[in-house]
Amino acid sequence: MGPARFRHSALTHLGEAGASLLMLMAKSRHEKPENLQRYCKPSPDAIAEITSLLAPRTSG
Repeated sequence: MGPARFRHSALTHLGEAGASLLMLMAKSRHEKPENLQRYCKPSPDAIAEITSLLAPRTSG
């Protein structure tokens, strides 16, 4: 597994943990957000979690 894979994984995990784009850019030393996007691919669990925020709340 090459260094790029580790960078991708680390940035993805940091993003899923709530790190801001600015912090991800600082950590990865990217100067442009568009260059960072290729490393940040949310997991299916992260997508499901954010989607659940749109679910109607039930009272009770």
